[in-house]
Amino acid sequence: MKKLLLVAFMVVCGLAATTVTMAGANLPGGAFPHTEPIDGSNTFPPTSHLPEDPFGSPVLGGSTEHSDLWNESCATHWTWNNSHKAWVKETLPEGHTMDIRELWLTWDTSNVYIGVQGPNSLWDAGDLFIALDVAEGGTYMAPWNKTVDFDGWLIDYFISVERPLSDPAGYAVLTDSTFFDIKTFTNGIDGADSGWRSANDGGMFYEFALSWADLGVTPGTAQNLRLSV
Repeated sequence: MKKLLLVAFMVVCGLAATTVTMAGANLPGGAFPHTEPIDGSNTFPPTSHLPEDPFGSPVLGGSTEHSDLWNESCATHWTWNNSHKAWVKETLPEGHTMDIRELWLTWDTSNVYIGVQGPNSLWDAGDLFIALDVAEGGTYMAPWNKTVDFDGWLIDYFISVERPLSDPAGYAVLTDSTFFDIKTFTNGIDGADSGWRSANDGGMFYEFALSWADLGVTPGTAQNLRLSV
């Protein structure tokens, strides 16, 4: 049986990776099955929530410079200064963040449902990617010429979000390891978000539905899943 590995990361403000292995077909507390309406409103059951603490690493002793502390606000981002040929760290405006603060994961017999809360500056400060490994092989590269350390994992599929889907010019796409577009997400159908929310209110919420068929996986009992944020 194939394993499903889910990795959520922010290119401009990543959290240190940790791995959680869940035996059987249930998340902690038994949040399977659950069908999540894709409407930008978070109705994930509490048992599908995977908090940064205790799953985040490192909880203490991280580097504020590299944004890997648990519960760090991540109110800065890096931009390329072409004149100086160097990356420059800039402070985001008040209420803006690029931190992945919360993550939810559940599924039913048709789809895997992923919810992410936090980053609210995709318009000008970076992109959001969710990477999935479902089989042998894959790529260690990230879409759109981004540099990401997958810590030895080879990725098969990516959800890439350039602009939130609630924006008239919103764009999110599912690609394979060759970056071939499998499908573009449609707002309110298989992808949605809450619209802009201040970091003081937890940031924006995003949710996606991925069919098992899109991932080439046949759902069944004792499905192994590893997740890293």
